[in-house]
Amino acid sequence: MTEDFFIEGINTVSLFAFSTENWRRPQHYMLIFPFFFRQKIKVTVIGKRENTSASLRDAIVEVEEATKSYEGKHLIMALDYSGRLDILQACKSLAEKAKNGFIQAEDINEKLMENELMTKCSEFPIPDLLIRTGGEQRISNFFLWQSAYTELYFPTVLWPEFGKADYLEALTWYQQRESRFGLRV
Repeated sequence: MTEDFFIEGINTVSLFAFSTENWRRPQHYMLIFPFFFRQKIKVTVIGKRENTSASLRDAIVEVEEATKSYEGKHLIMALDYSGRLDILQACKSLAEKAKNGFIQAEDINEKLMENELMTKCSEFPIPDLLIRTGGEQRISNFFLWQSAYTELYFPTVLWPEFGKADYLEALTWYQQRESRFGLRV
């Protein structure tokens, strides 16, 4: 399915493979999606790697290293990721930089904040569309900062059954939206 995400005009796709909160779930709920990079897709994994096994950490480093020079298609996998913790770690990093004199507190702005996030908003584009499968109408702690003006689509189909037709339906829905970036018209 991953190769189907990269259709005309779509170069970056982010998948929420495993959230920080998933560690609290029973073992049978834990699913880690395989990495798809056979079609020259650059793979970047964000999240807290220290909670994963050494073999998984090694595999992540291996796939990132093997695909780092690929251009065009970019798959961002969020593994043991929490939007709230991402914002918190960014705030702590900025506070530490201010404390150590690298920046002044009054210099802290959105751009500095975005560059401290795991997604480094300057490196990865802000999402235009967030598809939350399973019929749940919440963003589940995913890309909280990055999704401020993202269009949200909530299909009822579960992720394992989410196919190309569902994806194209979401894109058709998105094309009919008028993004206003927070402005009321």
